[in-house]
Amino acid sequence: MAFEERNQINGLWKGKMVSKIDSVNISILIDNNKSYFNCDEILINCLVIEYLELKDGIIHFNIQPGDTKLVFKGIVNENNILGKVSSDNSSSDLEIEFEVNKNVNENYLQECSFEEIFISNKNDKLFSQIIKPEKILKCPAILMLHGSHTNLANQYISEAKIYKKLGFIVLTFDKRGNGKSTGNYKSITFNDLIDDAIACLKYLRSRNDVDKERIGIWGFSQGASILPMISSRSEIPSFMIAKSPEIISLTESAIYQDSIRIKEKGFSEKDCDVVIQSHKNVEKLIFNGAKHNEVETYIKNNAKIYGFMNETALFENIKIPENEFDSWAWKGRITKFDPFWKNMNIPALVFWGSNDTLVNPLENIKKIRSFNLKNIEVKIFKNADHNITYTSNNRIEGMFPKLTKEYQRFIKRWLINKNIIS
Repeated sequence: MAFEERNQINGLWKGKMVSKIDSVNISILIDNNKSYFNCDEILINCLVIEYLELKDGIIHFNIQPGDTKLVFKGIVNENNILGKVSSDNSSSDLEIEFEVNKNVNENYLQECSFEEIFISNKNDKLFSQIIKPEKILKCPAILMLHGSHTNLANQYISEAKIYKKLGFIVLTFDKRGNGKSTGNYKSITFNDLIDDAIACLKYLRSRNDVDKERIGIWGFSQGASILPMISSRSEIPSFMIAKSPEIISLTESAIYQDSIRIKEKGFSEKDCDVVIQSHKNVEKLIFNGAKHNEVETYIKNNAKIYGFMNETALFENIKIPENEFDSWAWKGRITKFDPFWKNMNIPALVFWGSNDTLVNPLENIKKIRSFNLKNIEVKIFKNADHNITYTSNNRIEGMFPKLTKEYQRFIKRWLINKNIIS
């Protein structure tokens, strides 16, 4: 687009996205170099706008927060944009409108502007972002650790801003082999993930603006599962917050996920038993030293016998590259998380959503309560999913997948009770 047209819309636009029965606050940062979309309520923050065009007073731009691309089209009228949101998913029938107004007096570049550094760990460099509050000399700090499929620093900015508002310096980073970080993600092990986390913790401890007695670790899903493994190897963290962890093993979460999938496809309880045993057999093969091709052969042959296994993660056409077999995804299946949880001695807040379909909230909370540890507080958020947002099967059509209202209050209360913040 012409420079004059782009200059017309450059800036920070704030407003709402509205369905028939619900609304969320949004902001759109448009700049010559890069543009971003923000919606903290549904954990979208500094999501890069993939395509943006302004022509004859009509603006088009696209974002892709997940598997579905969202297309925004609106009329630009001086400092106002009014339009509709559509989807490239033919099965989705969105009825969403949006309206934003230009905030002409704000320094809009600060909205998605963070301190950026590279943290070294042996031969790899981790691209990291530092989000920090203003005008505080010594702050508590918190390191954010990724789930297995959300591996970029900017995917955690909405969570980071929650802690920034509470007075924390927050470090997020691109996981090894993702984004701007170097390394090979496909071969990464749990030990690699732990080493990277400890390198980041050491960096936080080295900062003059960080209170070294109040450095914590926050983890989501996979990142939450390994928190006690990190604290067992580093004296730096003084507390931890675990969002939707698997407490026992990868095998247990894989069994839970595939059992749900099989039941939803209409298969029997007997078929579910086969799924459970198949995952246990894979774990046993790996534990007993089987090679990558031996495990692959078992999975293929098993799926030929039981066709419904092709609806699971153990399907007939599976490929296990030799150079990926040592990774957390395969040999990591024999890692047991629960002994580390049982021996953890720092304050910990651990929670799940009641409708989580990736880890079993009831079995996990039962397991962690069996340790009888006074330093661990646990909670299940009702009608929430793995991300602690309201789930679709409990959400009226047209409602946005927002964080549960209690989430931020619950975290703040716990941090105050533990004297981490005041």
